[in-house]
Amino acid sequence: MPHQNQQVPDYINYSNGAQFPSIGGGLYIGQIKAVGTDLRCSVAVSDMGITLNLIRSLNSTPNNPPKIGDAVVVGFIGRTIEEAVILGKLNVSVDVFATVATVAALQAQVTALDGTLTALDGTVTALDGTLTALDGTVTALQSQVTSIDGRVTALETP
Repeated sequence: MPHQNQQVPDYINYSNGAQFPSIGGGLYIGQIKAVGTDLRCSVAVSDMGITLNLIRSLNSTPNNPPKIGDAVVVGFIGRTIEEAVILGKLNVSVDVFATVATVAALQAQVTALDGTLTALDGTVTALDGTLTALDGTVTALQSQVTSIDGRVTALETP
């Protein structure tokens, strides 16, 4: 412990070799420069003058991957720059409207399905006619069977 009149010298940590070394910790704004297949990213942190490679993004999924150019909040674990993590995106934008291409593709699918339904409707109508014809055939056959039954009964009667 220094005496009352002594000043504590400033201490600068030059261990990481940066021009303006900083103690880790805190939150920084960065920009995603590259995204790997495992969703780990390379992020440039301009305030620190460094690019962090292969860091994890907490809220990223295959359905919502980080994108090159996204502004992100980067935090450091254990007050060192060796363990960084992306805490979230700053420029989150959710497009609630479908694109023109998506709408056109869906309209084409609806039109195709409408054609399929019309064709199936025609098939059902044709099958309905076939069933009506078969019904008539069955009725005619039943009449013939009744007639044959009557003849057999007449022949059997002494």
